[in-house]
Amino acid sequence: MPGIGCHTRLADGTFAMLMKELGVAPPILEENPDDLDIDWFKWFLDTLGKSRKNTSTLHKWTCPECGLNARIGITGNPEIRHEPCEQKTGHPVFFVQADGKSYTIYKSKNSD
Repeated sequence: MPGIGCHTRLADGTFAMLMKELGVAPPILEENPDDLDIDWFKWFLDTLGKSRKNTSTLHKWTCPECGLNARIGITGNPEIRHEPCEQKTGHPVFFVQADGKSYTIYKSKNSD
């Protein structure tokens, strides 16, 4: 518990076996508060005023041929080409932004 310095659950598994070997007795449950579900790291960041905003700075791009996804941290078009699909189709295949919008893929006259 933040600020109090106690655990909210009994140790189990390997750590419990180690405590038993070292002679450390488990705590009495009646002295501990009820089962709390506190994420101490989120609590710590909140106290510092640096809580996460749950937003990613990455943008999702996908191959229109096979559906392979990539996440990239730039805002502009990265103009990524997917070579395996290019070999299969015989023309350049660029990733498109996976933002739920539909895109029309144009083929140049030279790609036939």
